Amino acid sequence: MNRVAFPDMIQHIEDELATAYGFSIAVSAADCLTQSAEAAAVAADNRAALILRTSPAQEELELGLYFRPELIAAFEQDNPLARLDSRNLDAFCVAVEEVSHFHLVVNRVQASQGVSLLELEWQGEVDKLLMAGRILEKQTGDPHLPQLTRMIFDHSYCYTAQQDLYEEAHRLAARYCYKLLPQLQDVPSRKRAEKLRAACRHTYELLWAEKLRAIDSL
Repeated sequence: MNRVAFPDMIQHIEDELATAYGFSIAVSAADCLTQSAEAAAVAADNRAALILRTSPAQEELELGLYFRPELIAAFEQDNPLARLDSRNLDAFCVAVEEVSHFHLVVNRVQASQGVSLLELEWQGEVDKLLMAGRILEKQTGDPHLPQLTRMIFDHSYCYTAQQDLYEEAHRLAARYCYKLLPQLQDVPSRKRAEKLRAACRHTYELLWAEKLRAIDSL
C-alpha cells in the first residue's frame, strides 16, 4: 500500500485544479492546513471546513483548511493518488471540495469579485467529478465518467448544518454534469477527461448568474 503525506495530496489536488482552470496558485492550500481548536470548533460536525476570518482592520482575509484527524489518517493509509476506488472515493471528494472552495475564494478576492455559498458548494461538487476523473484517467487510461457521475451524484449523501444549501448545489451540479455526459460519449476514452476539463474551465470563469444560464443552455 502506497502511503502519502496529507499536505502532499492537497498540493497535488490544487496543482490539478490550477492546471484544469488555468489559474496561478497565489496562496497554497497545503500551506494553510490547520488543526487549531478554533478551526475544529468552526467545523463542528463536518469532516472538513474552509476557515475564513477577516483581520481587525478588515483589510486582509485569513484562510485555513481544517480536516478531521481521522480523515487525514485514512488518506495517508489508503492513498487515492495511488489507487482511487470505492473505498476512498468519498474521502477524496471531501478533500477536493475544500481545496476547490479555498481557491475559488482566493481567485475571486484577487479579481475583486464576490462569491456566494451556493456557488462555492456548486463548484466543489463539479470539481469532485473533474478531479476524480483526472486521477482515474492517469491510473487506468479511462476517467470512467458515467460511473463516477452516478457514484458522486446518485449514491452519496451528506448531512450538514446547511442542508438545504448543499442539496440545491448538489442538484444543480448533478444537472450540469449529466447534461455534459452525452457530449462525451463519442469521444475516445483518453480524451473524455480533457473535454470535460474544457467545459468546466469555461463555466469556472463565469459569475453565478452566467453559470446558471450556461447550465440551462446545455
